[in-house]
Amino acid sequence: MTTISVVIPAFREEARIGAAVRSVRAHVPPDQLAEVVVVDHGSDDATVARAEAEGAKVLVFRDGTIAAQRNRGAAATGGDVLLFLDADVTLTPEWTAALPAALARLADAPLTLTGSHAVPPRDGGWLERHWFAHLADGDAGRHLGSAHLMMTRACFDAIGGFDAALETGEDFDICVRAVAGGGAVFSDRALVAVHHDFPKTVAQFVRREAWHGRGNFASLQMLTRSPVAMLTAGFAGLHVAALVALVVRPRLAVVPALGVAGLCAAASAVKFRHAPVSSRVVNAGVFYLYFLGRSIALGEAIGSTLSQSSSSSQSSSPSSSSSSPSPSA
Repeated sequence: MTTISVVIPAFREEARIGAAVRSVRAHVPPDQLAEVVVVDHGSDDATVARAEAEGAKVLVFRDGTIAAQRNRGAAATGGDVLLFLDADVTLTPEWTAALPAALARLADAPLTLTGSHAVPPRDGGWLERHWFAHLADGDAGRHLGSAHLMMTRACFDAIGGFDAALETGEDFDICVRAVAGGGAVFSDRALVAVHHDFPKTVAQFVRREAWHGRGNFASLQMLTRSPVAMLTAGFAGLHVAALVALVVRPRLAVVPALGVAGLCAAASAVKFRHAPVSSRVVNAGVFYLYFLGRSIALGEAIGSTLSQSSSSSQSSSPSSSSSSPSPSA
């Protein structure tokens, strides 16, 4: 019988970790659950105690990225299948009902990554109702988030696990590498998992996308293989063009402004084509916030590159003290 190991990275998750571990024990059949491993990043609250109280094995790993945490957790498990969850995600009865078919799919195609985009609670706010509730509508399975991701151990080992060097975006990267290695990504909406900590305000949403956007711009390779990164570059470029036009010829600023509006409207129409019209309209505006957050990440990446370039240039140049004779006393 297939055994499942569950890996949950956590940091200061005392409010959520207990429910996450309990949901695993309630919805993964007991005879198939190998272990639940919580990898704590050095929390200074009750995260470790609450995880242990629910029967999880806890590893304290203060160094490295969240990708490194997941790798460390996987290395400490022995199940045939690895299920990666975030500490604010819980499983559901629907997930349990869909599990046999999901495991059969993995048995037939061991290099498949599966899972689903976790959905918000039914009583969520407007961002959850319009944006997060419909993110997976019509999803073709090109990418899955690591908040709810399942694969065979053989697949994990074959692709080398998560890229521990990535601060974020490790989920997109592992999906790309899996497909490049002959595998596939299958988004299974029958595997219903609930995400309990989606952003509730505009500021939280923008900060979230700025954080996630760091993975898009971690390298030139990541930028060129990410459609989101390319669209974000276009969004930022249109804003620069609008600012230049305001200085040079203000009337022309309307052109890039319309370009920004068109980009957001088109992105919503495509991404949320299966959502209600009301959500598509709202999400055209939310896409502006989305690209704004990702543009912040782009600006940080550009600033970091320029800083490194400047530091490298200075370190390679001879100092004035070594190239000129010292004045006499």
